[in-house]
Order: sequence, then structure tokens, then C-alpha cells
Amino acid sequence: MRLRSYLFSKFSKQLIYYSLLFGILILTSQLYSTAYLIFALPAKYSVPYLFMVSIYSLFLSLAFSLTVSTAFFIYQLKEIRFFHVLYTFGFSEKKLLKELYIALFFLSIVGIFSSYFVNYQKISHLTKYLKFKFGEEILLTVPPKTFFSTENLSVYFESKKRNSFKHIVIRFGNEIGTAMNAKLGKDGILTLKKITIFSSKGDVNYILKSNSYSISLASPYFYKPHRKKIIKEFAFSIALFLFPLFTFPILFYLVLRKAKTKLKVNLISLLFAIFQFIFALAVKVLV
Repeated sequence: MRLRSYLFSKFSKQLIYYSLLFGILILTSQLYSTAYLIFALPAKYSVPYLFMVSIYSLFLSLAFSLTVSTAFFIYQLKEIRFFHVLYTFGFSEKKLLKELYIALFFLSIVGIFSSYFVNYQKISHLTKYLKFKFGEEILLTVPPKTFFSTENLSVYFESKKRNSFKHIVIRFGNEIGTAMNAKLGKDGILTLKKITIFSSKGDVNYILKSNSYSISLASPYFYKPHRKKIIKEFAFSIALFLFPLFTFPILFYLVLRKAKTKLKVNLISLLFAIFQFIFALAVKVLV
């Protein structure tokens, strides 16, 4: 019992260290393309997104850390001559293999059951929603006296206060308008006051004047869960956590017999992590 407590304590510290390390790397890669959304949108949108992405990153890092931390833990036990102590008390290395396998089995089962709740498709849905909200409130991020342009919209205004704008020039489609005032509503509707619109149709140019004119800055938002994609992500996560269980005996004896230096442990753990990812990816494709 003391042996199990000692091993679990040491292994847990190693696992936490690599989980946090890989978690930071995965989180950074996840946020690379969405950082502008996080800083531009209010906290009520960005905080839940950050929370979900952080949980998913730690979830993935735990799966990969099971393989890497196991390899380094076995190597550390070799370095402190722990196996010689086991032999002295009449235990074989199979005893250690069994105890570590119990820890791996427990963590893998937890990861497999968590896969149903921690699914990348949920983050993908939230990302699309953030982009939709960003489209609604995009003018709030534009400084005064600065041209802002997208494929279908160009805007310039002299000054703004919260969601109100003064002396605005706007291009929407093939039309150009100038307005004294404008206000951006919660649903992404920009209402322009005292507007003059310059447009053309064929060879005819015309001017329209109106006291009020409304433009929608965001496309309608619609989301329908894709059952097949959810199942594929579920299978991918399950495969990530099953791989360490399948390969643990091979990894154990490979590090124990062949890894004489930290460099070799690095190479072995990296190789197993690559195979782990390829295995999970193959399962995802086949499902």
C-alpha cells in the first residue's frame, strides 16, 4: 500500500507538470486565430470562450501527458536506483508495471468518459457565435477618423460616443451614403439619421435622401449540431486515451532497457506521442 501511495504521488506530480506544459502550448495554438475576438468583444462573450478552450486544451494535454510523463517517470526511477530497492525486498519490475498500469487505467477511463462532454465541436460552435457577435459590434472596435473596410462594407466617421457615431460615410454594396448621425443597435442594426445615398443603376445615377435608414452589419446566425462531426471528435478523444493503455508495457520495457540518457527518453516519448496522434487521427477518419 505504501508503494502504491509513493508511486501515485510521484507520478501525479510528473503528470501535472507535463499537462500544464502541453496545455499552455495547445491553448496558445487554439487562441492564435481568435485572439482578436477575445480582446474586441465584451467579457460576457470572451470569458466563457476562454474557459471552454482552456478546459479542452488541458483535456488534450492530459491525454498526451500520460505517455510522456510515464516515460520520464520510469527513467527517474532508474536514475535513483529504485528498481534495485524493489529487487532487495523481493519485488520484480512487474510489480511496478502493474501499479503504474492501474494509475493509467483510472486516468484513461476518466478521460474517455469526459470525452462526451469535452468536444471540439462545442468550441467550434462558440467560435462561430463569437465571430457573429464580432460582426454585430465591429464598429465599436474602430477608432474615429479611421477607414474600416470589408468585402461588402466600408465605414468612416468623425467621432463616436459608446454606440453612437457622428458625420459618417458608409459604403454598402454598390451604394455610398453620408449621414449626420448613426447608432448601432444590440442586434447589429446600424440606424443612420439624415442620410444621403449616392447610387447607380446601369447608366443612371441617382441620389436618395432619408431621415432614417437601417443596415444590418451581421448575417443571420444559425447553428445546427453536426452529429457525425461530434461522433468523430468523440472517437478521436477516446482513441487518445486508449493508446497509452495499449502501448504501456512496450513503453515501460523500452525505457527500462534501452533509454540510457534523457535524450533517448525524449526521442522515445516523442515517437510514442506522434504514434498516439496518428492512431487517434486514423480512428477519427474511419468512424
